[in-house]
Amino acid sequence: MLCKAFSASFVLSILSSVLAAPADGELLRRQSITALTTAQISAFKPFSFFASSAYCNPSTTIKWTCGANCNANPDFIPVASGGDGSSVQFWYVGYSPSQATVIVAHQGTDTSKIEADATDVDAFLESLDSTLFPGISSSVEAHSGFANEQAKTATTILSAVKTAISAHSAKKVTIVGHSLGAAIALLDGVYLPLHISGVSFRVIGYGMPRVGNQAFADYVDAHLSLTHINNKEDIVPIVPGESASSQSQLTRQNPTGRFLGYHHPSGEVHIMDNNQWVSCPGQDNTSTECTVGDVPNIFEGTPNDHHGPYDGGFLLLLTSLSLPAAMAAPASTQPELSLTKRQSITALSAAQISAFKPFTFFASTAYCSPSTTITWSCGGEGVPRDSSQGKPLTCSWAWATTANCAANSDFIPTASGGDGDGTQFWYVGFSPSQRTVIVAHQGTDTSEFLADLTDVDFFLGPLDPTLFPGISSSIEVHSGFRDEQASTAPTILAAVQKTIAAHAAKKVTVTGHSLGAALALLDGVYLPLHISGVAFEVIGYGTPRVGNQDFANYVDAHLSFTHINNKEDPVPILPGRFLGFHHPSGEVHIMDNNQWVSCPGQDNTSSECTVGDVPNIFESDESDHDGPYDGVEMGC
Repeated sequence: MLCKAFSASFVLSILSSVLAAPADGELLRRQSITALTTAQISAFKPFSFFASSAYCNPSTTIKWTCGANCNANPDFIPVASGGDGSSVQFWYVGYSPSQATVIVAHQGTDTSKIEADATDVDAFLESLDSTLFPGISSSVEAHSGFANEQAKTATTILSAVKTAISAHSAKKVTIVGHSLGAAIALLDGVYLPLHISGVSFRVIGYGMPRVGNQAFADYVDAHLSLTHINNKEDIVPIVPGESASSQSQLTRQNPTGRFLGYHHPSGEVHIMDNNQWVSCPGQDNTSTECTVGDVPNIFEGTPNDHHGPYDGGFLLLLTSLSLPAAMAAPASTQPELSLTKRQSITALSAAQISAFKPFTFFASTAYCSPSTTITWSCGGEGVPRDSSQGKPLTCSWAWATTANCAANSDFIPTASGGDGDGTQFWYVGFSPSQRTVIVAHQGTDTSEFLADLTDVDFFLGPLDPTLFPGISSSIEVHSGFRDEQASTAPTILAAVQKTIAAHAAKKVTVTGHSLGAALALLDGVYLPLHISGVAFEVIGYGTPRVGNQDFANYVDAHLSFTHINNKEDPVPILPGRFLGFHHPSGEVHIMDNNQWVSCPGQDNTSSECTVGDVPNIFESDESDHDGPYDGVEMGC
């Protein structure tokens, strides 16, 4: 029996360092991607069980009575064990006669342990402790959470390793771990050789996150035998992100927002979908046969691949992602909800929910081609129009759920544009029934690479003073969203001014889904700076974080904003607050029971609200992003 059943519902920490090469040669020295033989794959199996055993309580590993994991290496002789699985990860040290090596093993992240989770989100680079790592250049930097965790047990493990070497005349030390355990194993692999001579060291990590910067990766390549084994579409190995010296580096080969300065050392072994194991030479190999190429971003990954199987064996993963951009920081005192000014989380009435439905369809319609939104003939069979009146001839609510335009049958379009690639679709017009000008923006279509590229451009920058006159330079926004909004801003402004004049409108509602919601929010800040005498509101669906704290505060003070999040949608928790991003107030969260609740304040951490319900991307459900929102799925 495994020491603890892992939850099928969830997954992963950003941990792991990856295996040391088989005895017949270093995989990392190979110049091309090559398949491992059956014998090479089988040689890793004992170490897979050693890594899995690290999830077992120290009281069992010190006696080697941890069930199937211990039984897989029956001759193992334990020397020491420790950790509480919370403030300190489990670990053990011993000797394997059959493998002729001392074993050091570290536990991965257990999501039931909040302090372990906190370690995962502490994703900042810092120099290694010169006391523990004497002689290491200060330019060699590692994830501060991993470094702090490793430091807690470093001296105790060093003593245990020395005892095991002496007791068994060992000439080799192998350090293993999965997920966070792999990250700690890699740091131990750098640390131990600085204090022990006369033996060789190798590290075998499974599902390992990036641990350090480029100088760290280069140091490992030069001084340590490392193999990091990644299973299929496991997303943990692509986080934290790598560095990008310029935004132009965010290309198809670098699509995950590699902006944090992290790099993998060489030594990857990738288990492909057909279960073939291949060696991937170099650091962060972008071939589609290797992890970075196979999993270009977290949403194309499969969290359940993180725990295995690794040659038929599952590792006891139990984690929450340490991807900093995906984790929400604790909430401080925040402004109250701008939608209702309520002081507590309250359920919306059926009437309040229904009032959003026309705008949900307007947001969904933005996914339709401009050639159909300008004639208001989008969705289903389309709606024939009387060109002399500019109105639909017929419309039936019976088929409105499949026809976006038909759901708002009296809408009068003014302008539309975009190509869905370099520029997102958009349209402007007037809704007599809602008595408002409508501005709607398309969200991200994953088939459109340039739109995807905009989404991963996770850098804060000031707003253009030409477009946003009078706005403080301290107000910063996601530069990709900013640049996309700027590409259509003057055209949309002219269309809105025209529509207001044509219909004597007193209100403008800007709406969108996903990336479209981000653009809508920026338009909601932009348009009032150039148009007076009308009220503005923004209704966003699945809105990512758009700007910094000053931006969120500005929105709260100047704009009516409601952002509706569906169940376990991961998009609203991105980009992360550790990067400086914050949501304004105004959240409405659709819970699993389909009840809609208002969530006061910015980034409310209640479990009834998104940040509390979806603490990290691995506890999310990407399919919730498109809806349904009161029965409406986003898309044309």
